[in-house]
Amino acid sequence: MAKNMPLRFYQLQDGYRYNSDSLLLVDFASNIIAPKCSKIKKPKKILDVGAGCGIIGMLCTQHFATESSLIEINSTMAKLARHNVHTNFYHKSQSAISISPMPKIYQADFLDPNIAHILEHKKFDFLITNPPFYREGALISENTFLREARYASVLPPDRWIVQSKKILAPRGGLIFCYHPDDLATILALLQKEGFTCEMLRLVYPLLSRKACLALLFARLNSKTPLSILPPLITHNSSCQSDFTQEVAHIYATYKTHSIKVFSSDIVEAHLAQPT
Repeated sequence: MAKNMPLRFYQLQDGYRYNSDSLLLVDFASNIIAPKCSKIKKPKKILDVGAGCGIIGMLCTQHFATESSLIEINSTMAKLARHNVHTNFYHKSQSAISISPMPKIYQADFLDPNIAHILEHKKFDFLITNPPFYREGALISENTFLREARYASVLPPDRWIVQSKKILAPRGGLIFCYHPDDLATILALLQKEGFTCEMLRLVYPLLSRKACLALLFARLNSKTPLSILPPLITHNSSCQSDFTQEVAHIYATYKTHSIKVFSSDIVEAHLAQPT
C-alpha cells in the first residue's frame, strides 16, 4: 500500500475518537521500528494494545511494513477495527507485491492471564500503545467507550507492563505515551520489571506551556543509557491551526480520513478475519 495514500478510519460519533497523540506516537516509533540506517528487511512484529479503531497498528503496517496484531477489549471497537482493516488493506493484500500481512484483530482483554494463548503464542518485537492514563478522581464518564479509552483503572500501567513480558521477544520493547505528571511512577515501574527506558521525548502545546505528553521507548534487558530527545512543540501560537513545521510534517506524512458512525450502526465486517 502506498505510503502517501490516506487511510480511511470509521470511528465513533458517540464514543472515543483518535486524536493527535496517536499520530505523534507513530512518528516517534518510526526511528525505532524502521530506522533509516537499518538494512534489515524482515518485517517487525508489533502488537497494538488497546487498539480502538486500529489507527496505530494500521499506520505502522502502511508506513513501516510491520506484521501487526491489534488487541481491543471492547467488542464494538474490535468490530470497527476489523472493518477498518478490510477497508484499507483487504484488496491490497491480494496483490503479488504486498510486503506485509494484513493486520490481525484480537477481541480480548490484554490483562487476561492466558494472553499468550489468546495471541497464539506469538512473540513480538514491539508492543505499541496509547493507553488510558486519566487518574483516579477525575470525573468518570458514563459513556462506556470513553471510560474504557481514557481511565488508567481500565488498563493500569503496573499490570500491562508486567503482562507485556509474556508476549515480547527477548530484548523486545515498549513504545508508548503517557501523561508527564506520572513519569516518575512509569520509569520506576519499567525499572522494576527489567525494562530500561532508552528514549524519551516530551510534547508541549506551546514553548511557554507545561509538557502535555511523554513519548517513551523502553527495552527489556537493555544497558543503553537514556536519550532525552529535543522537545516537540505542537503550535506556534494559541491558534489551533498554527502548527509548527515539524507537526505539520507529521500530519502530512501520516494522513488519515475520518468517517464518523454511531455504535448502533456497527455490524461485524462481512469479510472473514484473515488467518
